[in-house]
Amino acid sequence: MQTDCFIKTHQRIDYSLKDLIDFCLNDSWKDAYHHEEFEGVDLQIRKDKKFQYIKHFMVPPQLMDYTDGLALYKNPAGSAEVVRHKDTGRKASLMAPILPHDYPPMVFYKDDKEYCLDNSDPGAVYLNDHMVDHSGSATPVDRFYLIASFKDHSYQELKELCHM
Repeated sequence: MQTDCFIKTHQRIDYSLKDLIDFCLNDSWKDAYHHEEFEGVDLQIRKDKKFQYIKHFMVPPQLMDYTDGLALYKNPAGSAEVVRHKDTGRKASLMAPILPHDYPPMVFYKDDKEYCLDNSDPGAVYLNDHMVDHSGSATPVDRFYLIASFKDHSYQELKELCHM
């Protein structure tokens, strides 16, 4: 799927998905960084070395030098919706939804239209534009996703570098 807000890439993390799911569900999150920008949302972020190898499956080679790192996110059950916003800390990201598989992790808003990121393909990686308004669904269960951030390169620049 392709929109002006996100595109499904050819990259996949299938090889690592089982390890990531195990890590998400069975590893302790007590030492995670708590990003509390949105009221009622306790985004927990980990940048552990044990899953950094996934960057080589997730990030296209031509973008490897531009990423600002790989982080695993947890949005705990019962968190509020991440309200409509534009990111201030990054221009774009590569995102791999991990769990659960039955909700859209992000909604993008552009030109008076809504675009829901399809989350029905576990292992898929999406290039996302964080300079357009977007939001995250509230969820009754823990939500996990992996993100490679790009602070200095726009969605359009990254798409062109990858010939998408």
